[in-house]
Amino acid sequence: MTRKEIFTALLDGTLDHDTLVEFCTKELASLDHKADKAKERAAAKREAGDELQTVVQAALTADFASREDITAKVQETVADATVGKVGYRLTQLIKAGIAQKAEATADDADGKKKRITVYALA
Repeated sequence: MTRKEIFTALLDGTLDHDTLVEFCTKELASLDHKADKAKERAAAKREAGDELQTVVQAALTADFASREDITAKVQETVADATVGKVGYRLTQLIKAGIAQKAEATADDADGKKKRITVYALA
C-alpha cells in the first residue's frame, strides 16, 4: 500500500491493526535513517568549517591585523572565504583563547580616523 492509501484507509476506519503497525514501524525506521544522514551531513559541514578555521588561525600572527587584511590572506588559500566567514572563525578562536582582539584607529578612504577591530594570536 502507498502512503496515500494508508492515510485514506486510516481516515475511513478501514485500516487493520497489522497494516498500521507495519506502516508505523517502517516510517519510524525511515525517520531514524533520515536523522542519521542529517547528523553525517552536519558533521561534514563542521569539518569543512574547521578547515577554514585552521586557515584563519594560520593567517594570524603576533601583530594585530584587521578582518579585511586577514580575509585577504585567507583568500590566497580558500577562494570562497568572505569577511563574514572569517569574522565568525575569528570569534570562535577568541572564545577558545587562541586569538585576541583589540581596537585601533585607522584612516578611511576620506582620510578620516575610524575605529576598527584588530586581531592577533593570544
